[in-house]
Amino acid sequence: MNIYENPQILQENREKERAYFIPFHSMASAVAREKESSLFYALLNGKWDFAYFDRLLDVPEALYGEDGARLFRSEINVPCSWQTAGYDAPQYLNISYPFPVDPPYVPIDNPAGVYARDFDISQDWAKRDTFVIFEGVSSCLELYINGKRVGWSQGSRMPSEFDITPYVRIGKNRLVAKVLKWCDGSYLESQDAFRLSGIFRDVYLLSRSKKRMTDIFVHTDCDGEYRNWLLTAEMDCMGDGEAVCALLDEEKNVIATQTASQGKISLEISSPKRWTAETPALYRLIVQYGGEYIPISVGFRKLEISEKGEFLVNGVSVKLKGVNRHDIHPLYGQYVPEEHMTRDLILMKRHNINTIRASHYPNTSEFLELCNRYGFYVIQEADLEMHGFATRKAEGKYGTYDPEWLTDMDEWRSAFLDRAARMVERDKNHPCVVMWSIGNEAGYGSNHDAMAKWVAERDPSRTVQYERSRQLAEVPEVFGIVSHMYDGMEEIRRHLASDEKRPFFLCEYSHAKGVSPGDVSDYWDLIYAYPRFIGGCIWEWCDHAIAKEGESGVYYGYGGDFGENIHDGNYCLDGLVSADRVPYSGAREVKAVYRNVKASLENGSTVCVTNLYDFISLDHVALEWTLEKDGEPVACGTEELVCPPHHSVKCQPDYALPSECRFGCHLNLSFVLKEDTAWAEKGYEIAFEQIALPVKRIREKLPCGKKLGILSTAEYFTVEGEDFRYVFNRFYGGFERMEKDGVSLLKNRTKFGIWRAFGGTDGLIKGKWTMIEDSSWNKSENYDKVSTRVYSSEITENGDSAVISVKQSLCPLSKMPLIHMDVTYRIHASGAVEVTSVNRVRKDAAFLPRFGFEMELDGSASHLRYYGNGPDESYPDICHHVRKGLFETEIDGDYVEKAFPQEQGNHTKTEFLEIGDGRRGFLFTADENAPFHFRATHRSVEAVNRARHYCELKDKDTSYLRIDYKVSGVGSYSLQEKYKFLEKDFVFRFYMKPFTK
Repeated sequence: MNIYENPQILQENREKERAYFIPFHSMASAVAREKESSLFYALLNGKWDFAYFDRLLDVPEALYGEDGARLFRSEINVPCSWQTAGYDAPQYLNISYPFPVDPPYVPIDNPAGVYARDFDISQDWAKRDTFVIFEGVSSCLELYINGKRVGWSQGSRMPSEFDITPYVRIGKNRLVAKVLKWCDGSYLESQDAFRLSGIFRDVYLLSRSKKRMTDIFVHTDCDGEYRNWLLTAEMDCMGDGEAVCALLDEEKNVIATQTASQGKISLEISSPKRWTAETPALYRLIVQYGGEYIPISVGFRKLEISEKGEFLVNGVSVKLKGVNRHDIHPLYGQYVPEEHMTRDLILMKRHNINTIRASHYPNTSEFLELCNRYGFYVIQEADLEMHGFATRKAEGKYGTYDPEWLTDMDEWRSAFLDRAARMVERDKNHPCVVMWSIGNEAGYGSNHDAMAKWVAERDPSRTVQYERSRQLAEVPEVFGIVSHMYDGMEEIRRHLASDEKRPFFLCEYSHAKGVSPGDVSDYWDLIYAYPRFIGGCIWEWCDHAIAKEGESGVYYGYGGDFGENIHDGNYCLDGLVSADRVPYSGAREVKAVYRNVKASLENGSTVCVTNLYDFISLDHVALEWTLEKDGEPVACGTEELVCPPHHSVKCQPDYALPSECRFGCHLNLSFVLKEDTAWAEKGYEIAFEQIALPVKRIREKLPCGKKLGILSTAEYFTVEGEDFRYVFNRFYGGFERMEKDGVSLLKNRTKFGIWRAFGGTDGLIKGKWTMIEDSSWNKSENYDKVSTRVYSSEITENGDSAVISVKQSLCPLSKMPLIHMDVTYRIHASGAVEVTSVNRVRKDAAFLPRFGFEMELDGSASHLRYYGNGPDESYPDICHHVRKGLFETEIDGDYVEKAFPQEQGNHTKTEFLEIGDGRRGFLFTADENAPFHFRATHRSVEAVNRARHYCELKDKDTSYLRIDYKVSGVGSYSLQEKYKFLEKDFVFRFYMKPFTK
C-alpha cells in the first residue's frame, strides 16, 4: 500500500507537535520579538527550483539526489499555491470531492510538484541541532536533504517539523520536497473552498541548542474578584539545567521573575491589565534555557459559562459578533501574507467584528498572534471536513452514523485525533483562542467523540464545539457550546425555549452571497434578548476568487473559469468584502448591526446613548450631532460621553426644531474616535444613529400653466404644453416620446415591470420565478417574460390637466395575467405627470421580485441627485447601514460591483430623484408619506443575467431607470416572509417631470 493511501501512517520522522515559538539569541532580541533578527532563525521563502508532473508516476528519482539540480527547468515562489503560479488549475468545490470517493485511495494520475533549494549551515549552527518547519503543505510532503530521505508528513494546514541535524553539513546543503496533490488525508479536507496545492505557508530553519525547551503550556487563573491572578507554565525541557522565566508588561518592563522547579513556574500577579477583544493587553513571558530566549504572549483572561448559559470573559457576559474567515488571496491562493492578514483584521475592527471562526482549519500562528494584538476572539477549528461524502451517491443524503463515512472506522481514528492534537498543542498559548472546534460538516461518530474527549481533557480552560453534534438526540456533554448553523427565527426561538442550559451559538448564519446579508438585524434582536444566545459568525468574510487574465484584462475567476470537470460555480463569491478586500454594502450593514453604541430620543430632545461594549467606557468616543432639514445641515455640535459598559447616559444637544420642512427633518448622531488607534484614525465613525424628528411637512404645490393641446389618433395620444410635448402609445400603455424644449428625453417606451437581475440569494425562488436548467415551463411563473396587455385607453381634459386612463395587465408568457392594473397619467399644464396605478395581483402567484415604472434614457443621463436612503445601496432587509439624506452620485457609482454580475444598486425610501446629464433630465417625486425605491444603471437586466463577469458588461449608451413601489428583500440563506413582496392589492402613485437647467 502506498504511504499516501494509508490512513494509519500520518508521518515518518516528523517531530512531536508543540506550542509555536521562535527561539532568540538574547533577551533584547526576544523582547523585540522580530523573528528575522534571531540568529537561530532562517526563513527559506523565495524562489525555489520547481518541477511539475501531471502524474506522480513520472517523477524521476534523480530529482531527489544531490546532483538533481540540473534536472529542474523552472522556478516557483514559495510560499504560494502552484495553481496560481501557472501549474495545474484551481478548482472550486463546495461539497463534492474532486476524485472518486473510494477511501483511502486517490487517483493514480496524482499530480506532484517537486521543490528544491539550497541553504547554508554555518559553523555556529553546526554545533547545534537544525530543524526545518513547513507551516503548510497541501496535501502531503516527502522531504530529502542532500539526497537522503528524511521523512514524510500529511495534514495540510498544520506545521510539519523535521530534525535534519544528521543530514546537514557545514556550507551548502540541498533540500528537496516532493508534494502530492492528493493523499488519503484529502478525504478529511473537503472544505468549501478552492482546492489548491503546494507549499503555501512559510518554510524556515531553526537552530536549537542541544539543551532546549521543547514545549510550554501557559495558564492564567484568578480569584472570584478577578484581581489576584496566577500565571503558571509547564515546560518540557531536554538536558540538565534551569529555566529562568521573566514576565514583561506592555511597556516591556520586567515585573516578575522565577526559576522553574521541575519544569514549572507559578507567578502571582496582582491586578494585571486583562486581555479581552476590547482591551487586548499583552504581557510577555520570556523563558531562558540552554542559551535560548523564547517569548510567549500572555493574556490574563479567564473563560467561563454562567448558570444562565452566558459566555463569560473575565466574569462578563460577552456577545460574539463574528465572521467566518478562509485563507485566500487572489494572487497567491492559500498563501496569505502577513500584511494581508493585518488588512483583514483592521477591516474587521473597523466593522465592529470581534470574533473570527477559523473556517475550516487552523490559521497560522502568526495570524493568531495578530489576533492577540488587535483583539479578537478566535474559534480555532481542526482541519477536518468530509462534506464530499454527502454527494458520494446520487441521492445526496447527509448521514450522521453511516458506516460508509469514516466517522466510526477504527483505522481512521488516529487521523482524526492527529488533527485535533496538532491544533491544540500548537495554539494552546494564544489568549485570543477562546473555543476549540473539532471540525466542520464531517458527519458524526465515535472518532469525533475521541477527538472531543481528548481536547476537553487536554485543555479544560476552553470549551469545545462542533455543529454536527446537534444531529444526535442530545448534544454530548463534552461540548460546552450548542452550535447550529442557518437556523430560521422560529427554529431559534424553539431551541431557546427548551430546557438546554448551555450557550447557544450560530457557527454559521446570514449567508453573504450576492447583495446580502439581509437579515443580520433580525438575528441580533434575538441574540440581545436571550442571555445564552451568545452570538454567531456570518458566512463569510471575503469572496474566494483567483485573478485570471482575459480578453478584457484581469478579472476574478470562480468555479468554472479554469476548465474544471466539476465545480460549484460562483457559490464561492459569498463574502462581506471582495477578493481584494474592498468592503461591500453588506459589510457596512454588519458594521451597523454589530455597533457597540446605540442611541434613541426621549421627550423630543433628550438623546439617550447606550454603551454596548463589554469592558470599556465611551470616553474614547465623541458624539458629533447634526440637525438636517431636507438633507441640509442647520445645526451641529459635539458632546462628550462618560458612560461605563452596559450602561446608558443622557445628553441634550442644543438645537431648535424647525417649524416645517418639505421632505423630512432628522437628527444624525455620529460616534467617532477621539484618538488614533491601531486600526483606525482619529475621527473614524464607529457607529451612527439617525432619528426622524416630528416636524410638519409642507408639500410643494404643482404650478398652474396655460391650457394644454390634446390630440388623439388611432394609435397615439399627444399632449402639448408651453415647453413640452408627450406622445403616449394607447395600445402598449406607455409614453413613446417625452420632449422638453424640443429635445426628446426617452430612448424607448415607458412601461411597468416586475423583473430584476438575479441576486446571489435567489436560489430558493429562482426556479419559481423563471425557467432555469432544473425547472420547467409548467413550474415557472415566467416572471422574466412579462408583456403588457392594454384592454382600453382614453384621454380626457380636466381643467388645466389631461388625464390618460388605461386598463391593462402584466401577462407572463404561457400563464394567466399576473397583475390587472388601472393606470392614470394626469398631465398638468406645468409638465408634471401624476402617475397612479391601482393593482390587483393574481392570488395564487408567487411573491414578486419588485413592481414599478421603467424608463430608458440616453446614456449621458448618468448624474443622480436624490433625497432618500444613501449613500449605499439598500433593500428592505439590508438598510441599517444607510441614512436618509440628500446625495449626489453617478449611475453605477454608488456600490462596489460583485465579481459575478447580479442585482445591485437599489435605494429605499426615496422622496425625490433627479436624473440627467447636467443640462436636462427628469425629476421624480414620491406621493405624500409613500416614498419609492429607485435603481439606475447602464446595464440591462437581460445583459446582467447573461453575463458571468462584469468585464463582459460594457457600458451602454442607455440609462435604465426603475421607480418602484416595492422591492422584495435580498435575504441571506433564505428570505423571511416579512421581506417578500406579498401584497395582492395596492396603489402606487408618484410624480415625474422633465426639467432643464
